[in-house]
Amino acid sequence: FDVLGNIYCTYLAIGNNKSAVYVNKSANGGVSWLSTPMKVVESTTSNIKLDKPYIYVNKQNNRLYVTYSENTAAIKLSYYDENISAFSTPVLVSESIDTECSGSMAVSDGNNNVIVVYTVNPINGDSSFIKIAKSTNGGDTFVFHQMITEYEKIGYFANVANGKHFRVNSFPSIAIDNYSSNGINKIYVVWSENVDNGGTEKHAAVMISISSDLGESWSVKKKVFIEAAESEQFFPDISVSKNGTINILYDFLATKKTSSSVLTKLLTYVDGGNDFFKTDIGSFNVNSLDLATNFIGDYITICSNENTAVGVWTSGYSVSNSNPEIIYAAVIPIKKSIDRKSVV
Repeated sequence: FDVLGNIYCTYLAIGNNKSAVYVNKSANGGVSWLSTPMKVVESTTSNIKLDKPYIYVNKQNNRLYVTYSENTAAIKLSYYDENISAFSTPVLVSESIDTECSGSMAVSDGNNNVIVVYTVNPINGDSSFIKIAKSTNGGDTFVFHQMITEYEKIGYFANVANGKHFRVNSFPSIAIDNYSSNGINKIYVVWSENVDNGGTEKHAAVMISISSDLGESWSVKKKVFIEAAESEQFFPDISVSKNGTINILYDFLATKKTSSSVLTKLLTYVDGGNDFFKTDIGSFNVNSLDLATNFIGDYITICSNENTAVGVWTSGYSVSNSNPEIIYAAVIPIKKSIDRKSVV
């Protein structure tokens, strides 16, 4: 949403062996949309694959930003330019030395600073990286890059109980606090990585790092919430409301090797990240899914105000349903007084 109540949606389109990124707009709460969507970018040949577009609306000046990956070799950004009533020519966000880039998201401080987070997964390397790039001219160029952390990415979960496995990833999510008096322009990034949970082997945990200077420096990463040693936390997404309340939606397995249920959970904190309150949202049974494609949906998102969060997530492919994805959504009252547990 922008400050005028318009809704924007970005998505991929594929045709004639080419891919494109579009944005559509609704001015009446989603009842109707533009008959001709706005094109952000279109590949010139079938060899250029566009993927994973994400949209961000700077609510201070209503500028729309869209980031996406190109052949997983580069992250690019385009913004809607009101002077030409079209999206700008995309610019390179990632560095030329970055390989296997994906999972980009943008935020803005309301002025001309635009910060994009993304992953770098070198083909010939054991470690991956969470990086940010910053533009100080509204998204025209990105000349500042900073590594938040090196990490061990998560890849597939093998469920030996039913002989199936499915794909997961370590894509980051970013949010900026432009509102609260004690956290102006504080930036939060969350992701999932393999860590030592105290069990017999490494397991996926949601991690967080915070910047208080527009990405120039970042706090030491820490686990967001401590679950049982064998548990897996993945697909996190973060939202910050105007009063500084932070909400993180993520998926959960008690253990990747034996659990049949994937749970979706919400973590809320109201004191800058020291204590969280947990809400269980829903679940689905892995045994009921057709996992021949090894895909349950990479995508999960949350938005929130002071008292309510709205979460949306995918459950994967259903055996009995010809449609490829089952989408869940929940309107969630935010807990602020129970299930307290400190982070490490």
